[in-house]
Amino acid sequence: MKKLLTILLALTMVFALTAQALAAGPVEFWNDNKVADDEIGIAWMNGWTAAYGDTVENIIYPDTASYQTAISQSIDTPSAAPEIFTWWSGSQLEALASSGKVMALDELWEKVIAAGVAPSIRDAFVLDGKAYAVPFSVLYNTCIYNTAAFEKAGIEKVPATFDEFIEDCDKLLAAGITPISLKNDSWASFIWFEAMVAAYDPELYKGICDGSIAYTDERMVEVLNIWGDMFKKGYFATPAGYDDHTRRFATGECAICIEPQTHATKVFNDYGIDTLSAFVLPSMKGDKNVVFMEAAPMCIPAVCDNVEAAEEAILAYYTPEMQAVTAETNGIILIGGVECSNAAVKTIANLPQDTEANTVILRYYENTPSEIRDVALDVLARFMDGQADTESTLNAIQAKADEVFGK
Repeated sequence: MKKLLTILLALTMVFALTAQALAAGPVEFWNDNKVADDEIGIAWMNGWTAAYGDTVENIIYPDTASYQTAISQSIDTPSAAPEIFTWWSGSQLEALASSGKVMALDELWEKVIAAGVAPSIRDAFVLDGKAYAVPFSVLYNTCIYNTAAFEKAGIEKVPATFDEFIEDCDKLLAAGITPISLKNDSWASFIWFEAMVAAYDPELYKGICDGSIAYTDERMVEVLNIWGDMFKKGYFATPAGYDDHTRRFATGECAICIEPQTHATKVFNDYGIDTLSAFVLPSMKGDKNVVFMEAAPMCIPAVCDNVEAAEEAILAYYTPEMQAVTAETNGIILIGGVECSNAAVKTIANLPQDTEANTVILRYYENTPSEIRDVALDVLARFMDGQADTESTLNAIQAKADEVFGK
């Protein structure tokens, strides 16, 4: 932690000397605890302020419900709305865009691309040809693993097939290590669900998301039976709060978790553990492995009364100086040429680039209608807790899918 803060302090002092002397005024950045109000979060915001040349104020809401309420109550009022706020892509962003509550940012995107952000990311924020957000982060969900735990279990290399993955889980159990750590957040119940479905068949995953394949399809039954069997074998730890989830992974009590690169950064920052790396859950049938992407948008309210400041602050976010801070604090890198001291973050960043072995697909949370997703989150959590079987789980989700997709 001290080493990281020393690095960030040095970077921020340099940025303060190189930032533009004039900015268009202070801006408020609203978020649902994406940038915590701790030492690292403060250093992060100081870096953005330095890169921008004026204050970027971090306004945090502790949970999703209070944050969504605050945005809904302020977004239509110029004096109350923030200059910049984070949101969710997919249907939730579409709802704001279609109702005219956020600005189209196509002209800004030209400058964002010029700053080094990949043009393909824009697709995650488009409705009817227009982009209504720019990226706060692009997270890639992979299997992060503790290399020391693997070594203790005698595992010399990451699994290349799903059968090898199962064999490795058995080796970990034999070594007294629980293979997979889980969070107890109910919203996170989709994480291993999407991973298992896509490992079985990426097209099956896409089909349930867009309604072209039923959740009750026999292939889905097979997937959940395989997943359920993994629970019965003891591969999954009892779901725990995020801090405990982090601790038991750092200590080697558990060996694997599916998380984005921010988790590897948290383990490193909180525990100084640098024995982490990553692999992609292997396909069950020899297809390409699937890396799940989460693109978190930053939006400008349509009623914003200082668009110039909002846009200047956003562009400052993509400067090499600020991206260096972002890479160190949370592992997010949105432009090329940025170094990061965390080896696991580097590994995760390279996995989506291996297009021969891996394909990148939008994660389930944003990839299907929210009405279906919300039902799925609840019943999948009960399935994971052993309170629901395969048939009742899939039937419950399909009933809502029939209603939403009009079948």
